[in-house]
Amino acid sequence: MTTNERIEIEANAMRKATKLLTDNFVKTPEDFNIENILAYSNCLLMEEEMNNTEGRITISNSISIITVNKMRNGGFRNYIISHELGHKYTSELMRTFVDAGQFYRKNTAEETAANQFAAELLMPKHFFTEFTNGKELNFELMNSVANKFNTSLTSSCIRYAHHGEVPSAFILSQDGAIKWSAISDDFENQNLINNMVKSQAVNNYFNFNVQTIGEREVVGSDWIRIDKNYKNGTVLIEENFYMPKYKSVITLLKEAD
Repeated sequence: MTTNERIEIEANAMRKATKLLTDNFVKTPEDFNIENILAYSNCLLMEEEMNNTEGRITISNSISIITVNKMRNGGFRNYIISHELGHKYTSELMRTFVDAGQFYRKNTAEETAANQFAAELLMPKHFFTEFTNGKELNFELMNSVANKFNTSLTSSCIRYAHHGEVPSAFILSQDGAIKWSAISDDFENQNLINNMVKSQAVNNYFNFNVQTIGEREVVGSDWIRIDKNYKNGTVLIEENFYMPKYKSVITLLKEAD
């Protein structure tokens, strides 16, 4: 998938999510109701115990069936449902999609479209920027976003990387390995490492279960690949959000003044 193809896929998904919101008279975040969206979309929602799977949709011309892992609730549950709806509205095929989590790691056209659809459905760009602009970027804000739009913290972070006003990067690590990153286009250091974590604070958590709370300055090489473009003396602001349930850490990076 080329950059231009990805841009077109995302734009198309956003248009379809916007139309769905308009058709359901959603004019403020408080107007959004996932049950109403499902009914309008001729979707039946089911919950069941699912091993290594978060959601599934079987698409048909009549009633489509969305199944969600019954262990998920709140904003994460909403995101899973919206992601599965994204498959229905952006796929031209009558088929079943199975999503095993880590939605953001999959770079296929189908998953890119479903992710973008879900983000725009739950956090429309104009509502999102109105809520976040002018506010200090930290995990307190990201949790406020997740609560405001009833979505997951992870999706809130990725949405900020794409549409927030402060240049930033968000990285998810699990068991000491980097799984994915979301980087603002205007973040100066685009060439982040993508394998094993080098951050002392993150490794202290994985190795010793020690949580470093709040922002801290770190050397750029903790997160940036050292190549011909690396600037010696680069300093980043690092803040970490720990998720013991998933054995994961989300790291927020900002550029130091």
